Amino acid sequence: MANILDVGQYIVELRGGRVDRHKLAKLCFFAQGWHLAWTGKPLTDSRFQAWKFGPVPTELGRFSMVAEGSNDVTGIVNGDSSRLSDYEHAVIASIVDFYGDMDFATLTKLSHGLSWEEARQGIPENAPSSENLSVTTMLEEFSHLVHDGGELPQAPTLNEDLDLEAALAASELVEADWKATFHLLATR
Repeated sequence: MANILDVGQYIVELRGGRVDRHKLAKLCFFAQGWHLAWTGKPLTDSRFQAWKFGPVPTELGRFSMVAEGSNDVTGIVNGDSSRLSDYEHAVIASIVDFYGDMDFATLTKLSHGLSWEEARQGIPENAPSSENLSVTTMLEEFSHLVHDGGELPQAPTLNEDLDLEAALAASELVEADWKATFHLLATR
């Protein structure tokens, strides 16, 4: 599982240091949501809070370096994109490619989905909030987007040439990862 600091650092790198804190938070949220929809698992174990303008991974803000006289984040203290897997790199790159040039208002509107609304339930519109978004609801939200169709980020694929032994070993790992889910489905 990826560290949010590494995710943030890779986004800064992909954007060439041209990403403000708001966009950085939204891109991290979308990366988490789409990773959930595409794999059934979170990209990071970081929590996202339901702030006024959308979901925010709060620990990322404390480590963001901002250029003097600018709102642009130039790096993430302790963030190292080389620690991300190839698939994590591909997910984040797909998200940045799809959402990276969208403006503040568009990103805010898109991030105010089911998981954000659920976490803000009962909180006045302009009030601050430290309520965490539910990972389960994020999975539901982004999975619905996949099934509803429309213009979406491209789900990455891993094109690995595996020999038979490597493929069998990989399938055993997948089966082990999903054992509890398979058991739950089998006993329904």
